[in-house]
Amino acid sequence: MNIELSSFALLILWVLLCYLIGTIQIGDIVSRKRNVEIRELGTKNPGASNIYDKLGPKYGIYVFFIDIAKGLFPTIIPYALGYSTWVSVLSMFILITGHMVRFPYKTPGGTGMATSMGAVIALIPIAAIATSIPSAVVLIITRSPVYTGVFAFLTATISSWLIYKNFVMTLSVLIVGALIMIKVRAQYKSLK
Repeated sequence: MNIELSSFALLILWVLLCYLIGTIQIGDIVSRKRNVEIRELGTKNPGASNIYDKLGPKYGIYVFFIDIAKGLFPTIIPYALGYSTWVSVLSMFILITGHMVRFPYKTPGGTGMATSMGAVIALIPIAAIATSIPSAVVLIITRSPVYTGVFAFLTATISSWLIYKNFVMTLSVLIVGALIMIKVRAQYKSLK
């Protein structure tokens, strides 16, 4: 078999795996274990914030960190194996697509905030660390995960450019942040 063909087949399998990992909704799993239908409560989002509000801090924090890991590992593995940046970027976008658009499942995906945070941490770790403390301050002041997310993605985009000077990584972070804000706006608009 041709090496290029086998590499392409491996990439296709990896992309499918990233999509499938993205479709796993940790909040749904945790809420079902507690006999709660989280999609009928609060924001109706199976994300960490709604879990935190409706099931308690322990479960919300658990979902938050598992969702971060869900975004982190599929994005960092290609980088750790020595593949080019575009493979990690592709992994991140496919994973987030799986999180937001859960074909063939009947329930929609969450906003993808924590999953995207994990992917961004994998893609631009130093910039993500630089963003974490100011973002925590914004969360403490506003008590709003949405405002904090907007702030975190904007500062991560700026930090990414200042630290890495890599157009692809910086643009990718900006696009992911924009996708999340579009999803948040659409999801919360439907609650009105």
